[in-house]
Amino acid sequence: MLGSKGDIFGVVKKIKPNIITIGYDQTHQISELRRRVKINNLNIKIKKLDSPIPHVKSSNLRTKYKKSN
Repeated sequence: MLGSKGDIFGVVKKIKPNIITIGYDQTHQISELRRRVKINNLNIKIKKLDSPIPHVKSSNLRTKYKKSN
């Protein structure tokens, strides 16, 4: 489901998922998400995913790939 430009938490309140997962390279404020979950009396777990390839950044892979083509 697409989010909202104004309030990204609006979709969360509407769907009320059991878990919100944040990608390893996403910069969402987990503490802010937890705060909003709490003030809205929602029972949602929030988890930041680990990198599938530790110590390797996707931006470095893109740069390397561009140079090889």
